[in-house]
Amino acid sequence: MKALDIAALILILMLELQGTTVMAQTTIDAPPASPAAPAASQSQPRIGAPPKNQLDTAGRAEYEAAIKGFGAPSGPRMPLLNSPDVLQAWSDMQKALSASKLPPVLRELAILTVAAYWRSEFEWYVHSASARRQGISPEVIEAIRHRQIPKFTDDDQRVVFDYTRELIDDHEISDATYQTAWKLLGTRTLVDLTVLIGHYTSVSMTLNAHHVPIPGNVASAFGQISR
Repeated sequence: MKALDIAALILILMLELQGTTVMAQTTIDAPPASPAAPAASQSQPRIGAPPKNQLDTAGRAEYEAAIKGFGAPSGPRMPLLNSPDVLQAWSDMQKALSASKLPPVLRELAILTVAAYWRSEFEWYVHSASARRQGISPEVIEAIRHRQIPKFTDDDQRVVFDYTRELIDDHEISDATYQTAWKLLGTRTLVDLTVLIGHYTSVSMTLNAHHVPIPGNVASAFGQISR
């Protein structure tokens, strides 16, 4: 074999060895796989409350209130215990909305409409009961659950339903619907209603994203309803 051929062969072997080394280093130096996101079972959320002994005084109060209200540390505030500043802002918003002059029956009607849009099981579980206590008829509640337009006998309920439905379905409100709602509620309460719709959209997202379960063996409100 000629000296030139030998030199060429050595060069090829060296390049192959370098390529093997680079591949080996790539394999060795590859970062470890990211940990899997928390999974949820039928009874466990993806993210729940931190251990009770890790909570501050306000967090423990929220934890105990959930147990008292739902029989378990459940509800939309349990994931938020992992972010105390957000939970505090959430609580402040809730207090402000609770102090609104929006009548409770109209408040519950708007919340139900949001819950049905998001198919939020926990939100529906809590607020369908509240709606019944406020006097919203079973027929109206069932129509909302099926994402149908109810046959209202109460004009105020119809106005608030139309306003809420247009905002969440169309992401806009027609001039006619807006003017009718403003005449009914006035400026401040209409602002409150709009923020209420946004707040309970956030509640629904939190419940759905983290798979917050309904306490006990409650049947799904939306499982048999097509999207």
